[in-house]
Amino acid sequence: FPVTIRVAAGISPDRPFWFNGSAPAAGQRVLFDFGPADGTNGTATLGVDTNGNQWNNWHAVNGGSTVVAGEHKAGLVDSTGAATGLVLRITGDFGVNGRTNGGLTNIPSQALGYLGVTNATEDYFSATSDAVPDGGDDNVPGGLMISGLNPGLTYDLRFLASCSFAATRQTRYDVYGASSNTVTLRSSGAGIGVNRGDGNDQTLATVTSVKPNTYGDIFVDVSALSQPSSTNVVAYLNAMEIRVVSPYESWARSRGMTPGVNNALVRYRDW
Repeated sequence: FPVTIRVAAGISPDRPFWFNGSAPAAGQRVLFDFGPADGTNGTATLGVDTNGNQWNNWHAVNGGSTVVAGEHKAGLVDSTGAATGLVLRITGDFGVNGRTNGGLTNIPSQALGYLGVTNATEDYFSATSDAVPDGGDDNVPGGLMISGLNPGLTYDLRFLASCSFAATRQTRYDVYGASSNTVTLRSSGAGIGVNRGDGNDQTLATVTSVKPNTYGDIFVDVSALSQPSSTNVVAYLNAMEIRVVSPYESWARSRGMTPGVNNALVRYRDW
């Protein structure tokens, strides 16, 4: 069952709001590489990648280990390397694995956009929560929280789930703050890849226009959609991108309009 939804439903926030003056501005992106950095199952995405972006990596852990609720990663940067003041917190345990256990190492050109960087795709966090209340396998529930966001802005999130496995596996992402949305992504299955491999190498899951709660938090619960065989109930999170939506673009979307270019609105970029 989605971990942080259950917690949020039963416990009221008890902390004061803190405005993060370093939070990324409209148009900025924050990239995350999830997984081990042991050199065997995965490698951290360091420095500037082939797209000119910089990444945030989880702490150095070995493949086969577990990241537990309460652990966090501070000092996050945007894609230019600028400090953001954001913090990533684990709200539900994740398994950690990668290259030697089905991680994505061959990426079709441009198929995954900014997330299509081998060091980021070849390893992953995994979860066994099946989003079934009081049932199934919830031993590794999978959940995270991004704090320090601007509650006056909205955010687009993109997720990559991929692991080479012949049977179908699907991951569900529940994303919420003051607003919420749910999206699913097929991570595995016979011949789903561009070159007929068994891992997803061409599709991302996208959630748009998510508004943080009043404390500047966005939560993500990662769970597996049940398949006929219980061995297929595994969810994945290889990489994630958060993009800050401009007030103008958010306004246009809310009215069903396609955003254009309006330089007169540049002065509002720090809302």
